[in-house]
Amino acid sequence: MDGLIDKFIRARALLSVSINGLWIGYNNLPTAVRRFCAPAFFHNEGEPTFDLTTRGSAILLRFQGRNFAVLTHHQLGKGVHTLEAKDFTIGIDDRDGRKVGLTPVAVTRVSAESYAAKNLEDLQICEYEDVRNGRDLTDRFLKLDLSHTLETVPSDAIKGIFAIGFPSELTAVEIGEWDEDTGDPPMSMRFQWVKVHLQPAAATHPFDPDNRIILEPDPKAPTTLSNPDGLSGAPVFFVWQDNNNQAWLGLAGMVTNARIDRFAVYSTIYIRTALQQHVDAAAVE
Repeated sequence: MDGLIDKFIRARALLSVSINGLWIGYNNLPTAVRRFCAPAFFHNEGEPTFDLTTRGSAILLRFQGRNFAVLTHHQLGKGVHTLEAKDFTIGIDDRDGRKVGLTPVAVTRVSAESYAAKNLEDLQICEYEDVRNGRDLTDRFLKLDLSHTLETVPSDAIKGIFAIGFPSELTAVEIGEWDEDTGDPPMSMRFQWVKVHLQPAAATHPFDPDNRIILEPDPKAPTTLSNPDGLSGAPVFFVWQDNNNQAWLGLAGMVTNARIDRFAVYSTIYIRTALQQHVDAAAVE
């Protein structure tokens, strides 16, 4: 009997994926990694009525022992509506149950020298310290081996690809009646995350952006998503199995452009390079 139990445990372990030291069953994986996928909030300095603006999604990564929020640069907007990366905010639950917003301690925008690589500049990095006001932040960031990507893992070893994000169509901002005592109208935000199963695109299209992985929805896993607006910055994960059939989680990249039938993804290869350059630059300051 003990032998059968051990065999069963080993089989389950092979079908589980390690997430920050915990083994998570494949079916529960999207829910488990959801905590590292955040709505992209921005703090509006000096604006009491609309204290937070939301624009798309972001991923929280722990890399080289440091904490980063990664999103696309175009989520900051353009012209008079441009937001500042330093105002990017992640929300956490404080000890007394209140929601607390944390802004980064450092920000970096990617720059490219050649014209052919210009659209690789659509990346925004925000760094957070390990401890803020006595709060340990490290477990809020996903520890992941970024050397395993869709480009480096054999295609037949990949068992599933999915994006997690916060579409605009499922975001609700509610403004209540004016509060005469405080002078402010009450406001609440409601968010709902979605999982979109993806697969490599069957063919390239003339209007596909350069320097992107092109994916399309997996027809075997239909989604209720009708509009991908808000999925900019959404992480794209994949599950793969090594030669011993052990399952692992990988990061394919981050959505930069999307239509309902086509997703352009900024590869983890470039994200890893940008994070490494940020770490290296900070080390020589």
